[in-house]
This record gives sequence, structure tokens and C-alpha cells, in this order.
Amino acid sequence: MNEKSAEIVSREMLGIAAKLDESMALLAPHLSEEDYANYRGAVGELMGRMLLEFLNPLYKQYPSLKPEQLD
Repeated sequence: MNEKSAEIVSREMLGIAAKLDESMALLAPHLSEEDYANYRGAVGELMGRMLLEFLNPLYKQYPSLKPEQLD
């Protein structure tokens, strides 16, 4: 993958993570405690996989793309 493609992947993955995080805040008042815990677990798993399987390898190859908040 070239750096421009890596930049696009990074931007899109971080956008997806932000939307998932936002969805938790939006859904919290509308879900039972159990349903919210299940949803939060699923979102956490997705975000963890994105970080471990996509973003960390990407940032290892292109460290300049890694956002400061991920340090």
C-alpha cells in the first residue's frame, strides 16, 4: 500500500471509530443496561480489531500518519 492509500484508510477507519463511539452515546438512553453492555462489547471488539489488524500495521509502515491521541 502506498502512503496516499494508507492516509485514506487511516482517515476512514478513524471516522468509523468516531461514529461507533458516537452511536454508543446516542443509544445509551434507549437501551436496557444489558442491551447496552452487549452493544458496547460489540463496538469495543470492532474498534479493537480495526486498531490491531488495520491501523497499527499501517502506522508501523507510515508512522507520520499516526494521530497523537493514539500514542
